[in-house]
Amino acid sequence: MKHIIMAALLGLAIIVSQTAMSPQAYAQDVYVGTSNTTGRDCYLMTETIKSYRKSAHGMNYDATLKMVRRSDGNVQYLYYTFYEAPHPYFWNSQGYEGVADQYKTPIEWNMFWAIQDYL
Repeated sequence: MKHIIMAALLGLAIIVSQTAMSPQAYAQDVYVGTSNTTGRDCYLMTETIKSYRKSAHGMNYDATLKMVRRSDGNVQYLYYTFYEAPHPYFWNSQGYEGVADQYKTPIEWNMFWAIQDYL
């Protein structure tokens, strides 16, 4: 009986230690601002973030922006690619591209830094 209890406790300890060491991934929509252009609330969808090295510019990041219209909850999505250069550069699925800037492109700026924080 003593051996059975010890074996059960050892098994439980292994399960608990494996669970504690396993990273927990979860989907989250991170608010990155309200668009001055569309008036929509914008959220970075963390489950869509992908990072990879494509060139000498550093890491590239793909991510989706969810844009929600407050009046009726209508949702639109934009797909972004960012890459590190001397300054974070981006382009999106609507053909808009440029340097992410805190004042000129605050949504993209906040997206880039939210991606950095998430990774």
